[in-house]
Amino acid sequence: MVIIMVGICKLALKGCTAKTHPASDIFVVNGTTGYDGGFNKLIDLMGVNGLPFYKSNIQRGNQGPEGLIAKNDVIIIKVNSQWDERGGTNTDLLKEIIDAIIRHPDGFAGEIVVADNGQAQYGSTGGGGSLNYENNNAEDHSQSVQKVVDMFSDSHKISTYLWDNITLKKVNEYSDGDMEDGYC
Repeated sequence: MVIIMVGICKLALKGCTAKTHPASDIFVVNGTTGYDGGFNKLIDLMGVNGLPFYKSNIQRGNQGPEGLIAKNDVIIIKVNSQWDERGGTNTDLLKEIIDAIIRHPDGFAGEIVVADNGQAQYGSTGGGGSLNYENNNAEDHSQSVQKVVDMFSDSHKISTYLWDNITLKKVNEYSDGDMEDGYC
């Protein structure tokens, strides 16, 4: 397991060695805002420590055969859309993450889906999540998750999916031929 964290606050982390194996690697960049290149600093940190971000046949810096994201992958970015404003995912950071993925050195030809399940209840509106709040966690408070995705969707396969829409929809197993979205 790899844990990737980009945070605005400064975390006081003390290094220690795991007592059991396999152990997780944790990479942290402190003091970033989400719109200042912090995610690229994180990618660089991972590369320096032997975990390239980009999966590629070419081995160099942030790319290599052991990389995380291949050029044809389907990537699901799970955000927090149950709450607006500071309760939601920083959309400046979301924009940096998507930009980093589509700048894959081999050319990104895969798909990105930005999704969440606001549970179809509670949240800022009392009715579940939204990917298009009026007030968002970003420098430009009007920059919603949907607006970020729309910035890239003309040139890449990028979409949003709010699982609230299927929270109460009962379906059978996909392996049994039920192709509908829903829950078992």
